[in-house]
Amino acid sequence: MNSPDNSANDISIASPVQQSEMDALLLGRIKELSTIDVKSSNWKGTLISILVILILSSTIILVIYLISPDIPYKLKFDYKEKLKLKELLNGAYTIQPTFNGTWISDNEITYIRENGDFVILDVLTANITVIIYAHLMKQHEVVRATLSSNRQVVLFSSQIKNIFRHSTLARYRLYHLSTNRVIDLRPNEVTTNVHLQIAQWGPRDAQLVFVYRNNLYYMPEPELGRIVQLTNETNRYVYSAIADWIYEEEILASEKAFWWSKDGTRIAYAQFNDTLVEFQEFPWYGDSINHDTQYLDQVKIKYPKSGRVNPTVKLFAVKLDEIDRFSRGSDLNQIDSLGERNRNTKRSQYSFEIVPPNDFVGRDYYLTSVRWVNRNSLIAVWLTRSQNYSSYSICYNNVTAIETDQSMRNLAREEKENTWQCQTSYSRMIESGWIDITDVFVDEIGHNYYILHPDQSPEQNIQIVKINIKTSEMRFLTYAKRDVTKILKIINDIETMGDIIYYMATRENHPGERHAYSVLDLNDQNNHHHHHLLHDHRNYYQKGIIERHQIKTDGSFNHSELLVLKSTISKHRCYTCDQIELNQCLYNRVTFSQFGSYYLQECLGPEIPYSTIRKSTQSSSRLNQSWESNGKLYRMLSKKSLPTIKTELIDRNGTNLIVQMFMPPSFKPDQIVRYPLIVHVYAGPGSQNVNENFKLNFGKYLSSNKEIIYAHIDGHGSGFQGETMKHKLFHKLGTIEIEDQIFAARYLRDKYNFINPDAIGIWGWSYGGYATASALATDSSDPVFKCGISIAPVTSWLLYDSAYTERYMGLPISIGKRNISTIDHYFTSDLMNKAALLKKKKFLLIHGTADDNVHIQNSMVLIKELNKANVIFQTQIYPDENHGLHGVTEHLYRTMEQFWNECFESNSFDEEIGQRRRRFNRDGDV
Repeated sequence: MNSPDNSANDISIASPVQQSEMDALLLGRIKELSTIDVKSSNWKGTLISILVILILSSTIILVIYLISPDIPYKLKFDYKEKLKLKELLNGAYTIQPTFNGTWISDNEITYIRENGDFVILDVLTANITVIIYAHLMKQHEVVRATLSSNRQVVLFSSQIKNIFRHSTLARYRLYHLSTNRVIDLRPNEVTTNVHLQIAQWGPRDAQLVFVYRNNLYYMPEPELGRIVQLTNETNRYVYSAIADWIYEEEILASEKAFWWSKDGTRIAYAQFNDTLVEFQEFPWYGDSINHDTQYLDQVKIKYPKSGRVNPTVKLFAVKLDEIDRFSRGSDLNQIDSLGERNRNTKRSQYSFEIVPPNDFVGRDYYLTSVRWVNRNSLIAVWLTRSQNYSSYSICYNNVTAIETDQSMRNLAREEKENTWQCQTSYSRMIESGWIDITDVFVDEIGHNYYILHPDQSPEQNIQIVKINIKTSEMRFLTYAKRDVTKILKIINDIETMGDIIYYMATRENHPGERHAYSVLDLNDQNNHHHHHLLHDHRNYYQKGIIERHQIKTDGSFNHSELLVLKSTISKHRCYTCDQIELNQCLYNRVTFSQFGSYYLQECLGPEIPYSTIRKSTQSSSRLNQSWESNGKLYRMLSKKSLPTIKTELIDRNGTNLIVQMFMPPSFKPDQIVRYPLIVHVYAGPGSQNVNENFKLNFGKYLSSNKEIIYAHIDGHGSGFQGETMKHKLFHKLGTIEIEDQIFAARYLRDKYNFINPDAIGIWGWSYGGYATASALATDSSDPVFKCGISIAPVTSWLLYDSAYTERYMGLPISIGKRNISTIDHYFTSDLMNKAALLKKKKFLLIHGTADDNVHIQNSMVLIKELNKANVIFQTQIYPDENHGLHGVTEHLYRTMEQFWNECFESNSFDEEIGQRRRRFNRDGDV
């Protein structure tokens, strides 16, 4: 509708009704119409009068229609624009990173600011010091920059190429601040510029390590330019200090497989041998056809599948201080790549193997975490291949590391044989479940280490446990009905002589929230007179004291050994809970400064993400300095018509299913409009789809632009509600979590009249793709889902990687003999056995041919079974695309959008709502 025109008062007597007069009518300015000349012929006056009456009547009817809540299928006339897919895909709604910096002291952060300068921000004074100006950063195409510990050299990384989920290849350069000299980082024997797998500063001076072609190199001092090769493996399937595929994806969640000691005198690294691991191959089609691309290339990846050969792993430690001593001397020739005595070992003479505890000898196992206690001892965490038994072992170099028994001192003296030994400090075994992979932390003085461990409540919430390195005594430090998700930092508090443990956790009864907490753990050597026995473990949630529990080193729990300490021992604090009542900052990510005086709080939801630097020593944690506001995005979205969020709990046999729905902007509870419902599913063990994290995705677009209710459902097996909930999926993938999706969708359909029962779909990616196909196949009695989209689905767990699959399903073969029980789990979960059940569903299957994670083999074998069963379905294959399908994003979502249109097109809702959208919402173009 056009805005009023000032020319309305100058209407010509002989002209038909002009636009300005129409405006006047619609705005009720009747007096302006009196300017029409009464001397005109009667028939013209009559015609105009009739026209005026008709227009007024139409206007009144339109107004009544728009404001009446009782008219079916009525759409609210919304002046705000709807979200558009083009804008979503071209980055118009980009959420700026809420933190792109690194704490380098208790009050300083390095980062690359918007203009390209690499700077240091002093959060205490708000002063910014430019280290390197933007023109130089641009000249060297710098993507990332990190400052050495002595602040003399900057490490540039550029030309970054993604390999797998975490791994990259990049060109690294060293920029000397005192001389402005830039040199390429590469091995001594390499004369051309090369891409390295990783490079990282050490904690002391400007020491640095990097990995090139799966071998580890050490540079003691960049000024000297001397580089020492610590490993010399020529077997391309042996990875030193860099993760192979399975460790990167499933164990370490990183490409990095080395660990510095606190003082920089030692480094530990893992070595993975994939020689016997079988290949997974897939074709590479290329971008064009020429003489060099007439034949397909084959990409090969060492990929261990369930029940097949796994890589082996070894752990080594290197004495960097001895290398440093020689490198600073006059005779640099004393250092060679390997050392004459150790050439046959293909590692430096200063390297020593760390042997796992005897429990792991002759068994398949994983190395999951390493943390140095001091320069002469470290903690290594080992996990059996079945992932139900783990050991936290203390590994020693010499007798001066820690006071211990005679046998340990004897082991320490065996250092002359270049082998470290490990003793189990704490072990845990679980029968009906798995042990999650988490990190281990050590206090500053090396007396205790800290792990995440389930408590003994019915929910088995995840808590922080402290273990004494010398005595192996265990104590719980947290106790609330919430899950600790991550330990952030441990700092020794000088005033109290205790330790402050900073951590992230959910909020009680709010698993979808993330908050930063700390617990002050005082030195309790003088507080044992406070202890007494507690026989009812559940009462510890209600008591006004802080209680900690002692557990046997084999992981079992004995109520007679329960140890309770007074609240003077532990004090808890939340740093991000001050805005809960405002329903703001419910989902946070926090990084603390070196000594915890400041922290950067990233508010990631439910509102548009923003971040601030705050002072942790103030009781109110009041705002200190804004870091990123995402103001541009806020201004853009303030003009958009966005969905509202509706959350509810659905009881299913005593278990709460958590449902979150994006409701279309036009939705009003008192209307009789029926909307389509699309369920976005993941449902993998430990996953969470319903949380307070801000989402601006395809689902929000569908809800805003297409008037669709978009739902997430978390049920059995979902995470952050205790270990009991997760372990309900043990040996049961593809069963109860799929039934939850069907049950919840059916419940919503039957409860709410505003959901169109004939327009309900489901879609998911990866495990969600598997869950989608499983739901469609299972949804036969009183069916709820009409159609679904599976993207990159696992279709048989025999085809997926060993670490993930065996964690939840067990090994399909045990000791060379068929384990009938385990094989049955695999058979029950296999989609190939359910293909014929998809006949009555509309089904779209999407996959990329270069998917290194869930191979296209999964979709191809399912397609064969669908063909055999005469199931009519749609397929979209993307050549040379990996698991993320990043190169075809627009085509992917347009394909999905078209599929939903076809699925929901036949119902009366679409016809009615489509007509009204075209009539009143011309801005719906995407």
